[in-house]
Amino acid sequence: MILFLLVLASIIIGLIWFTHHIDTSIENRFSPPGKLTTVDGGIIHWNVQGDGPSIVLIHGLLGNAGNFIELASTLAKTHTVYSVDRPGSGFSSRTATTSASFEQQSAMLLEWMGKEGINNASLVGHSMGGGISLRMALDAPSRINAVVLLCPLTTALTSGAGPLSVLYIPNEKVRRTVSKTIASPLRVKFGKKQMSQSFLSRRRTE
Repeated sequence: MILFLLVLASIIIGLIWFTHHIDTSIENRFSPPGKLTTVDGGIIHWNVQGDGPSIVLIHGLLGNAGNFIELASTLAKTHTVYSVDRPGSGFSSRTATTSASFEQQSAMLLEWMGKEGINNASLVGHSMGGGISLRMALDAPSRINAVVLLCPLTTALTSGAGPLSVLYIPNEKVRRTVSKTIASPLRVKFGKKQMSQSFLSRRRTE
């Protein structure tokens, strides 16, 4: 029994080390291309381009500010366009004790706007970013000129979202344990196959 526990402990420690090594090596390859603003509960990473009335682009679940590169460039011809990473996404951080609720993300983004002198703006929100945009409009209606929604999340979820719901782990401690142990090894093992399937090249037929 003792030998089994020692082996199990060694495996867990090895998985934790491997995950830390992989995650750190990935993080070290990239640096924030935009600016960083400290707010209560974390740091907001953002980019700005163009000149004119302000527009803030807010991405959805599993996204980042880079999702809006082409849209931001087009809108920047007539507007000042801010592309932000939501708290906890991209290069924006959220402290371990800070909630990921829409209310909290709204508060952090509104604080970011205030610190950067964005007195009022129109919001463009995609998917979950749409729900957060609506929350911001409710929380600070005098500062939000308009809200444009792209395939938005507008109602509370009573179950998992789509086919990926089977991967959702409701218990936070279990979810954190999985992310720190077996998630990265599985990602390394199956990642290339999944990428090739997601971006399958199609041969051109004459």
